[in-house]
Amino acid sequence: MENYPSELRRGHLDHRWVLIASGRADRPQDYINHTPSKVRRDPFSPENIRKEDIIDLIPNNDGTEYETPSTWKAMAVRNLYPFVGKVAGRKPRSTGDIRDGVGAHEIIIHSPDPDRDFGSFESEQAQAVLELYLKRYNHLSHMPEVKHVQIFTNRGKEAGASVVHPHTQVVALPVVPPYIKDLVRIAGKHYDKSQSKLSEDEVEREIHEASRVIYENSKFLVYCPFAPLADYHIRIMPKERGSYFHEITQEQVEHLSRVLNLVFRRLDRIAGIPPYNAYIRTAPVGADEKRLRGFRWHIDILPHLAIPGGLEISTGLTVVTVFPEDAAHALRQDS
Repeated sequence: MENYPSELRRGHLDHRWVLIASGRADRPQDYINHTPSKVRRDPFSPENIRKEDIIDLIPNNDGTEYETPSTWKAMAVRNLYPFVGKVAGRKPRSTGDIRDGVGAHEIIIHSPDPDRDFGSFESEQAQAVLELYLKRYNHLSHMPEVKHVQIFTNRGKEAGASVVHPHTQVVALPVVPPYIKDLVRIAGKHYDKSQSKLSEDEVEREIHEASRVIYENSKFLVYCPFAPLADYHIRIMPKERGSYFHEITQEQVEHLSRVLNLVFRRLDRIAGIPPYNAYIRTAPVGADEKRLRGFRWHIDILPHLAIPGGLEISTGLTVVTVFPEDAAHALRQDS
């Protein structure tokens, strides 16, 4: 065991068990070879976007120069292959264990440039993307059938991306996803038991222990969670209370844009521009405030550095090979 240190940890926010087995980091053929994808045609380049597919945008009012000249900085377009959508000609089904996949599925293009993203953006460009997130969230959350709006980003084929051009997906769902239900339930149970708010306890613990903190400013704490769901799992937690992403202030948007630039710049330096998934964890639409005690919206960034094996698939147990304290130490180092 001394040569192959292993430890089981349970997450503070989600109560999921994670196995940290650092000795497996050196096993042969463990890590994915991240080869660049060949792009035949970029559907998100300004000249390829059809006007009828445009939903919303942030205009290029400050004259930002892009590889292809553009009148917009960030753009929302309809997804041609949606998870959910409208049901025409009848009332949506919602009986027993069956219901129609009613909702909306949109794409937010991060910029007109196909090879730049948060790690290389100027703060104004990152702000444009965040502002469009907010606009689309606020619109979709008011749809009558919608119970949850999930905002997520996939980069790389291994993370589920089918288009190389950096983009985010926004999916308005008619149900609350199980993971979000668990986060809310666990936060509520913690409050009932201790009369303290789980997210506040999390922030205070991480600041006090310090070993997993990557960066903090007056508005956000950035750290590697105690029980990470991936090697170099990064969590961005607001310091101010708020269960919903749409409660973010303009000042927070400005701070968050700088945080995202720093986080992805350092992650790309360490891991060689890895595939990743990033999620905005926000409360269900219209949830009872009493149920949300201690739940705080946040962002999780999960790089894809290893291929899941038989233990992970057969048990549902997450296995990582980098202790979060070591990951945070590496991510604290600026280039």
